[in-house]
Order: sequence, then structure tokens, then C-alpha cells
Amino acid sequence: MNAEREICNECGRSVKVGSELFINRVISLDGSKMQKLMGEPFPNGKFMCMEYDNKLRDNPKVL
Repeated sequence: MNAEREICNECGRSVKVGSELFINRVISLDGSKMQKLMGEPFPNGKFMCMEYDNKLRDNPKVL
């Protein structure tokens, strides 16, 4: 996988193997074009880190 895409699409931090955020990362099935349309701050990221996944569970985004 392209290392540039192994970032959180919400915070931009690395979620690659060896990073503290690798464990419990959540893959995004949306492409970068869709993520841009959804307003993701880092649309090239293919994952969401555990921290932002937990925030989303606690306070879901309203569409």
C-alpha cells in the first residue's frame, strides 16, 4: 500500500505499521474523490485512526 495513503483522513497522522495508531485503524472504502466531497480534511488518507473513530461513535456526524 502506498505509504502516503496510510494516514488518518481526519487528522492526517500516520497509521502505518510501527506507528502508535496502527492498532485499531479503520479502513475507509471511499475513494479520495468521495472523501473530498464529504469534506474530509485529509482525503488522500485510506484510514481513520482509533481516536477519530471513537469521536465519531460518541458524536456521529449529521448528514
